[in-house]
This record gives sequence, C-alpha cells and structure tokens, in this order.
Amino acid sequence: TNVIVVKHLCKERRLEEAEGFLNGLMCRGEELKGPEVSFLVGALCESYRFERAFELVKQFGSSGLVPLDHAYGVWIKGLVRGGRVDEALEFFSQKKDSEGYFPATVRYNVLICRLLRENRLREVYDLLVDMSESCIPPDAVTMNAVLCFFCKVGMADVALELYNSRSDLELSPNHLACKYLILTLCWDGGAEEAFKVLRSSAQRSYFPDGRTFCTLASALCRERKIDEMKELLYLAVGRNIVPPTSMYDKYISALCRAGRVEDGYLVHGELKSVAAKTSYVKMIKGFVKSGRGDTAARLLVEMNGKGHTPIPRLCRYVICSLLEMDNSRGRFFNLLEMLTRCQHSCQTYNFFLDGAGHAMKPELAREVFELMQRNGITPNMCSLILMMN
Repeated sequence: TNVIVVKHLCKERRLEEAEGFLNGLMCRGEELKGPEVSFLVGALCESYRFERAFELVKQFGSSGLVPLDHAYGVWIKGLVRGGRVDEALEFFSQKKDSEGYFPATVRYNVLICRLLRENRLREVYDLLVDMSESCIPPDAVTMNAVLCFFCKVGMADVALELYNSRSDLELSPNHLACKYLILTLCWDGGAEEAFKVLRSSAQRSYFPDGRTFCTLASALCRERKIDEMKELLYLAVGRNIVPPTSMYDKYISALCRAGRVEDGYLVHGELKSVAAKTSYVKMIKGFVKSGRGDTAARLLVEMNGKGHTPIPRLCRYVICSLLEMDNSRGRFFNLLEMLTRCQHSCQTYNFFLDGAGHAMKPELAREVFELMQRNGITPNMCSLILMMN
C-alpha cells in the first residue's frame, strides 16, 4: 500500500507530499521495501532535482530501515539520463568499494550505452570486465553494446565472429549494432561481409539509414562486388527506397571497370536521368575498348547534350574507333554533324582534326578544316598546328 501511495504522489508530481509521507513512515519505525524510495528518487531526477535526490539516498541509507539497492540503480539511471555520467560512475565506484554494491544488468547497460555514445571506450571496457568478474549475466542489450564496442575499437573480425554466433548466444542484434557492424566492415575492406549482415538483417525488417546505405554501396562498388551491389539496389527498391543518382553512377562505373560495360549501359538506359560525367567517360571508354565505336559516339553526343563538355582525348578515342569500323567516313561526319548541330565552335572542329590525324586520315582532317571555314568558323592557332601535324 505504501508503494502505491508514493507512486501515485510521484506520478502527480506531488513530490513534497511523497517525501513527507516517507518521512512519516520512517519516524514510526516502519520498515520500507525499497521501491517507495526508488519512485521518489526517480521522480526527483526527472525534475532535474539531483541534489535533493542524492540527499534522500544518503538520508534513507543511513537509517538502515530501507534496502537501497534498487534506489541506487534508479539514482544511477537518473544521473545518466540527466547527462551527469561522471557523477554516476563516481557514485557506482564509491558504493562498490564501501558497500560491495553491484547494480543489476539493466543499470550496467544504462552506463555502458551512454559511454558508448560518448566514445568513452576505456570506461566501457572496464565496466564489461567488471560485469564478467562479478558474474553478472549479460542480456541482449549488453551483447548489442559489446558488438558496438568491438566495432568502435576497430575489431571488425571479433565483432563479426560475435554476430555470426548470435544464434548460439541467443543474441538479436538491434538496429544500432547492425549499423555499426556494417560501417566497420566497410571501412575495414569487408564489403561482402557487410552486405551479408545487411541481407540477414533485412529479413528481420531492418534496412539501414541513408548514410549507411551509401557507405555500403560505395564499398561494394570500390571492391567490384557487382552482384552484391545489384542485389542491394533491388532490396532498396523493394522497400520503396529511391537510391540517389550518384549511387547509380558509382554502380555504372564499377560495372565498366569490371568489363561489364553492356550491363552499365542497360542500367543507364533504365534510369533516364542525368548521369554524372564520370559514368559517361567510363561507358564511352568501355565501348571503345570493345570495338563498339557507334555506341560510344551516341553516348558522347548524349553527354555533350547534358552539358558535360567532352575532353579532347575522349573525343579522339571515339573518332579513332569510328574510323576503324565499316562506313567509317559516314560515321565520322555524322558524329561531327550531331556535335555541331546546336553550336558551331572551333573547339569541336579541332576535336575532329585531332582524331583524324591520330587515325592517320589526313585527307579527312583537310575536309574538316575546309568545312569549318565554309561554316564561318575561323581556324585558331590550335587548328593550324593540328592540321600541319
């Protein structure tokens, strides 16, 4: 009954009445169970009256009429939630030395999780060792905190081993632990393992936030894990998550580096969006390398139309590739017409002078030189040098 009364008064924030009620019980010499004091201490902490809460803990503790293990735990929790974690650690250490006090697992978890958030890893380690030496059994929250700890100290292999043993340990990794593990594996060169973690987590309805998703996707592209990257994008689309265009650009570049330029071109066609200049360059070089100068030329025109000015060397690759195909002359002048359709510039004609020269087709270069003058473009110094070369 006394517990119910104190709990009711605290819930209504009638804290002075609750304190008076407890003092009355103490004066009558009634032995209290402990939760009465805990409710009042917790309510005072929630009201940021930490000093008064601490005075009550000392007052009731000195009476010898109240078992205060529960109140100590509530006090530690209140301090941590109030951002006074150093005071909580000091109190814990003092009570441990003077009274042999060890908090329950849940209170250890409160301290460990807060210290992890502040990257105070040395103190996290000390508390974990303390739990182990005191034979305090860890629960799921503790194990998730341990997983995060291994990730934060860069022990990705140990964290992964713990994660893979989750069924034996009856561990159910939470979202934060999965996120840390994925990020740590990506930074440690284990993108494939990170993707396996995500895939198994997705089966439990977890999908990472935008930053984690982009980090994993970038790592998969960097390590050329093409099939995993493809599956990752399918997983995202299946959850109505629209990956950023930059992510598709990285995927296209990875496909081209892996020699799968056709697949990259298909992805590019499905997107129908503004691809980055890097993606165009990778695809164009890939098609030139595979002897598909016609497709490379089409991409060059598209790239130019999207506002990405081609560099001379890239144009040279495409032009030389066209001049190695059948109907080379027609393809050559068709590309020139498409690139000059919107704007006649000396630079564009110079690209073709340079390309024809490197393809050992000086007669084509002469035709381009004469064509640019007929179209009212005055050759500049670079045009003259290219023509003489």
